[in-house]
Amino acid sequence: MKIRSISTAVLICIGLNSFSQQVINGFATPESVTSDGKRFFVSNQGQDFSSRDGDGFISEISADGKLIELKFAPTKGVLHAPKGMAVENSILYVADLERIVGFDINSRTTVFELAIPQATVLNDICRLENGFIGVTDTYSGNIYKVNTRTKSFEIIGNIPTINGISFNRNTNQLAVCTNGETLGEGAVYIKTGNGDFQKLPNIANGFFDGVEWLDDNHLLISDWVTFPTKGYGKLWIYDLVNQQPEMLLTEESVADIYYDHSSQKIYMPQMLKIK
Repeated sequence: MKIRSISTAVLICIGLNSFSQQVINGFATPESVTSDGKRFFVSNQGQDFSSRDGDGFISEISADGKLIELKFAPTKGVLHAPKGMAVENSILYVADLERIVGFDINSRTTVFELAIPQATVLNDICRLENGFIGVTDTYSGNIYKVNTRTKSFEIIGNIPTINGISFNRNTNQLAVCTNGETLGEGAVYIKTGNGDFQKLPNIANGFFDGVEWLDDNHLLISDWVTFPTKGYGKLWIYDLVNQQPEMLLTEESVADIYYDHSSQKIYMPQMLKIK
């Protein structure tokens, strides 16, 4: 898969001027986009990405890039600085600092909450198998496997400055990416089954944020490059067969991306530009 094939997709984002795109404004430090395949959700961190200030919320947007409801959730209670999300069995799981909160996307009620005492900044979430979700904690480097039925969890790995996480059920592979200790020396890793995480070769260091599977052989990775930002970012496609990446430039601060396989659209929150 060549990077130019992205040009056939409609990008729900800003900053990729050479591509068809739909811009949605009015968010509050948007960090992540996810979907159940029909409905699409955006996490808003509010004024501060790490404060317990109660000003975070989840928005709902349409597949074609229209704002449906700015404050979809929570309807009761608070979110502080929500980041990564995943939908499993109509429950939207949200990483919110040291806890995971789940909302029924039909009733909009809070139906799940789990605090992880040793966690500080839970960052991204992905669906695993059999009711489990994977969750990263950037500050500790821990990767958690959470049983959503029993509200129990275990640590399945530790990679410093871990951020994005994505699971491929077809190949039983877990992909993750990191920010880097100096916020620009991050890398991308993959593990198969119960094996160890292996660093992917031939991709430049970066401030990696989101990672998605395009298909069984290709990863899509968002990259701030460094922080503070330099006014631009990168979007990578990594070929796992040839172990080679291809890159295009984006505007700055593209965070936790979502790739919709059915429409071939890439949803890209631009965190610092509130779009």
